[in-house]
Amino acid sequence: VLSNRALTQFKFKELLEDLDNTLTPQEMDAIFQLCVDTDTGKVHLSGFFNPNVVKIKMLFDKYDEDRSRCLDAEEFRTMLKDIYRSSTDTEIESIAESVCPLGREQEISFITYIQRFRDIARKHDAIQLAKKRKAREKAKLKGLVFTEN
Repeated sequence: VLSNRALTQFKFKELLEDLDNTLTPQEMDAIFQLCVDTDTGKVHLSGFFNPNVVKIKMLFDKYDEDRSRCLDAEEFRTMLKDIYRSSTDTEIESIAESVCPLGREQEISFITYIQRFRDIARKHDAIQLAKKRKAREKAKLKGLVFTEN
């Protein structure tokens, strides 16, 4: 660890190996790319915990029942339901299709999941914003004031 609490790619990969020695070099590269500060080329603690890489990996492993390092479409949707518990089945389907557009038979590898994680989170956020916007418009039409919880 460097004095400014940032990790080089080499040190970050060492940390990942300590956390999970089953990660492949390609998976470690994908995680590094998710966490790296593109300005410095290093990983800061905030980059590691936002998104929470450990949680992401644990959830993926939880639903990868056959340990193939891939989730089939149903496993992927089930994992998304666990992550986004307040989302409807339609919303989960929309998020899943943004990553697996070719249909239900497609699998998503851990590497693809990591590479697309920010897209998945953005899609979820966009759905939530659209729901709030719709609720505000509905309240306004009824002469009510919409407040967020």
